[in-house]
Amino acid sequence: KTGMLYSAEIVQRVAKRLRERNLPHLVVDPVMVSTSGATLLQDSAIEGLTRELFPLAQVVTPNVPEAERLTGMTIRTLDDAKAAAAAVFTFGPRAVLLKGGHLSGAPATDVLYDGVSWTLFAGERIETRGVHGTGCTYSAAIAAHLARGESLDAAVRRSKAYVTEAIRHGLAIGRGTGPTHHFFNLRGDV
Repeated sequence: KTGMLYSAEIVQRVAKRLRERNLPHLVVDPVMVSTSGATLLQDSAIEGLTRELFPLAQVVTPNVPEAERLTGMTIRTLDDAKAAAAAVFTFGPRAVLLKGGHLSGAPATDVLYDGVSWTLFAGERIETRGVHGTGCTYSAAIAAHLARGESLDAAVRRSKAYVTEAIRHGLAIGRGTGPTHHFFNLRGDV
């Protein structure tokens, strides 16, 4: 699973190593901006990301702002999300999961597109401050389920359920956005 790569040089080095290893279940999470608004991927790295890493991926997992940046499209509705997922698919991954948490309204629906069919994953919208790291948690969970031999559909379904509960039990730490609670299921009082 890839996450924040920041520069074109880092993207190129990571892509080179991944091509050498020919990993079958690579999840590319195109982390571009932090929850607080900090730039995590330089503009100069986007072309390398789409040209060198996306074609190696079993699935690419952009959120709405990332998909807008990748495609130049405005995404407000589920139909917009589908169109953007199809546009990201043209960069060469085997599938695209456009995470719909930034879409307004309920439910929070993610769109999975494999070039042939669409699968929608509707989830509960939870009002909480504990949302820091949700995209990274989601993509890492998908990678873990794929590594266990699950189908992409099952990996996404199980990962969405996990991240929903991690959000529900998010930690109220500090004054800003708190983190999801990755170990909510290990607490005896949950």
